[in-house]
Amino acid sequence: MIEPQWWHKYSLYISMIIAFVAIALLMRSKSVQTHGIRYITQARHNRNQWIFQIGFVVVGFVFIQILQDATIPMLMGGYVFGFQRGMLLNVVLTALSGTASFWKGRSGSANLETLMQEDQTLSRLLQIEDDLTETEWAELIMLTRINPLFSYHLLSVFWGTTHVSYVNYILSSLAGYLPYLTGITYMGSQMPKPHHLFTHSPFSVTPRKAIILVLSVAITIYIHFFMKDLIHNHRKLQGTPDVRST
Repeated sequence: MIEPQWWHKYSLYISMIIAFVAIALLMRSKSVQTHGIRYITQARHNRNQWIFQIGFVVVGFVFIQILQDATIPMLMGGYVFGFQRGMLLNVVLTALSGTASFWKGRSGSANLETLMQEDQTLSRLLQIEDDLTETEWAELIMLTRINPLFSYHLLSVFWGTTHVSYVNYILSSLAGYLPYLTGITYMGSQMPKPHHLFTHSPFSVTPRKAIILVLSVAITIYIHFFMKDLIHNHRKLQGTPDVRST
């Protein structure tokens, strides 16, 4: 059963916190430092091999389907493969995982009742889906994708339950999700080399890092509410009953 639990709502921050804390704890082990430096260095050296890139996509796909979040795989994609190749692999990764979730929704095996109760706008979208043009479908999909606090894969299941065409869905999804994907991949590509990563404490916070962190959180929250307001006030939703007011 698909439910919008706290994980789906805050997975962006939880994933990064888990990664941050796990790395900090693991780095205290000399064995982890030695093996981590060797394995990650080898991975970065072998990043041009097709078999290694395919392996990354497969492992990332499984990770996303289990945790319903792509932040950590995308960070690793940028870190191991660099910005340009990491971008390409992360696009493939999110497209494949988003496709799997979309067809799960289209198969009718997903129960989205709790999601509808959590976000009434989605229920209203189902009321007007027969009247939407291809352009309006694209607008609404991109608005939900730009919002980084909307679960990418939970929404993929939702869009699969609607009448939108797969081609429109996947193209609009990628267009809306590209800014976030680009930012996370770039962050991964700018992380320090393995030796520095494993021998320096990640808890060292400079004023510059603190300012960037605070601004990132503030911008993310602003985008979240701004996009929700745009969707709620979309021209096609005007005049449809709001379930919360009934």
